Amino acid sequence: MKGVAFIDYPKPLMSIRELTDMGFPRNTLQEWARVKDAPVIYSAGGGKVFFKTAQLDEFAKVMAIRTRRGKFVY
Repeated sequence: MKGVAFIDYPKPLMSIRELTDMGFPRNTLQEWARVKDAPVIYSAGGGKVFFKTAQLDEFAKVMAIRTRRGKFVY
């Protein structure tokens, strides 16, 4: 896509901590983890949240559009 910079993620699944080390805002990732269609996997016992990085760029674009239109829904 023109004008879109995709990030090269080092792993297929990354935790919120790993993504914040890459520059993502923690509170944004925590909000995204609660969205119904988020590319998220929860560890056993409901502890850590892992994002599927192959789908994260596309999901971020969708969330940016939803937020701009005022349709941010969990």
